[in-house]
Amino acid sequence: ALPRWWLLAAAVQALPGAPWLAERAYRRFLRWRPALQARARRLLGEGAEADCGAACDPDRGRHG
Repeated sequence: ALPRWWLLAAAVQALPGAPWLAERAYRRFLRWRPALQARARRLLGEGAEADCGAACDPDRGRHG
């Protein structure tokens, strides 16, 4: 979705152990994501969900 970021991704993926480390970091982030989203909604207020749209929840708003 971001132009030219694939170059960085390809370079990092070529490093030994990088894909394994990235997978572990992403899985850890997925455990924290609901709490981070809840905190963002509290900080931004009740209308934040409507304002941030797909940025708050990428699975919503793209398919509808």
